[in-house]
Amino acid sequence: MVSLYVSPESNTSTERTECTQVEDGYDEKLDTAGRVISRTLKYKTETKTITTYSASRSANGTVLLQLVDEHTGKTLHEQAIDGHHILVTVQRCLWSLPPVKCS
Repeated sequence: MVSLYVSPESNTSTERTECTQVEDGYDEKLDTAGRVISRTLKYKTETKTITTYSASRSANGTVLLQLVDEHTGKTLHEQAIDGHHILVTVQRCLWSLPPVKCS
């Protein structure tokens, strides 16, 4: 191994809010005897915040390859082999239902 460089970890987070309509029971209209004469589906708006966390790191490495004659010990060939931009990214999404109104 001739050289190895590993970058510091890079952390980011992004946040987005989504609003959706979900069923929330029924509005019922009753007659004088208490029987249901009409039923209307009710909806409510739910808001959720989605946070995505990402962590990444990159690395560069160089290895020196040598081809050596085992009888004479003489180097027949020598070459540096480089590996660049090995990137590892980990993402994790978390969501919550905050008390936020959608417009």
